Formats: sequence, C-alpha cells, structure tokens
Amino acid sequence: PAELGAAVHDPTPRLPVAPEARARVQALLQELGVEEPFVLVNAGARPGSAKGLPPELLQAILDSLEARGLPALVAVGPGEAARLEGVQLGAAHALVEEPPALALLGALGAQALLTITPDGGGRHLVRASGGRTLTLFGPTDPLHSASAGPEEVRLQRRVPCGPCHEETCPLTGQQGRLRCFLELVGEPLQSTLQRALDEALEARRTPL
Repeated sequence: PAELGAAVHDPTPRLPVAPEARARVQALLQELGVEEPFVLVNAGARPGSAKGLPPELLQAILDSLEARGLPALVAVGPGEAARLEGVQLGAAHALVEEPPALALLGALGAQALLTITPDGGGRHLVRASGGRTLTLFGPTDPLHSASAGPEEVRLQRRVPCGPCHEETCPLTGQQGRLRCFLELVGEPLQSTLQRALDEALEARRTPL
C-alpha cells in the first residue's frame, strides 16, 4: 500500500480514443441514421473460431435489443461475414463490408451505451477504451482473462464439457455443439442483459 511506502501500480489497461476516431464514429452514426444511445454487438473472434457468438445467440441478442427499442451496430472481424449468415438483423446495422479497424472499434465501444461481446480481443480493446461491456463466456473461463477496467457484467453457464478453451467446438449435435453459448439463450440472457442495460443507463445519468 502507498501509505506503507510501497509503490502502487494501477493495472488498468488504457487506450485513449483519438479525436479522429471519435469523429469517425459520429460520421458513421449519421451515415447509418443511428441515434444514441446505441449498443455495440461485437460478434466476432477469428474466422471459424468457437469463441465468436454463434448465430442462435446473436439472433437472441438482436431480437432483445430491438424489442427494447435500442439501435444496434453489429461488428465482426475481417473474414467473418459468414458469422451473420441466417441472422435476421431487423433494425440493426452490420459493419461487414468494411469491418471496423481497431481504432474505430475502440471508439465505438467507448461511445456505446453497452458493448455485448464474447471473451476475446475485442472485449479487451473496448474495455481499455473506457467502454462498458456485457461479456458472454462460451469456451473460455473468466478466471483466466479477468482484468481491471470499467464496469463489466459477465454471463456464463457451466457445462460438463467446459470451459475447454478449444478454438473449434469438438462436439456435434444439438446436445453438444457450442452448448456453452447456446445455454445462455433464453432467461439467462434476458435477465442479465436487462441488468447490464439498467446499470449502463444509470451510469450515464450519474457520471463520476
């Protein structure tokens, strides 16, 4: 502790958002006709990775946001357009044709009311940029990737096969494939999403 003369190191990662990136966010929102507050859904990880959001879970997220009247931007990484196949975007906008560069993704997360994301690089980037996150844990363990930073809501369902940290799900069939993610669909997602949104809205009303 500092009062004992020991050096204190703040472990919180911080990535300042450049003014150019903030301006690009404003231009993008205007171009898409998106009003604030908006929610950023970071669905990707790497092409083919089990760590990205499966379409069933992504669909449930987008349906929930639309039912709440919240605009949503959906981001995936380069080469991950296939992750959105079969997903009905509704009122959401997908940033697919030109996936956001890292600076823009961080700026979007910093300005969004909330970023919904799997555990991965996008999550850490948004948090380092100052954004609030709802992190959905599938094959990874939150104990292995905890870090200091802005407020974060976490959702995970323990399953017999996980957390496995496998890059691709080794199981098949309805009882196995990505069960770690698919068991979040339904009440676990709905109640946790509502809590995360309520906390984010309250934080905006009472900034530090």
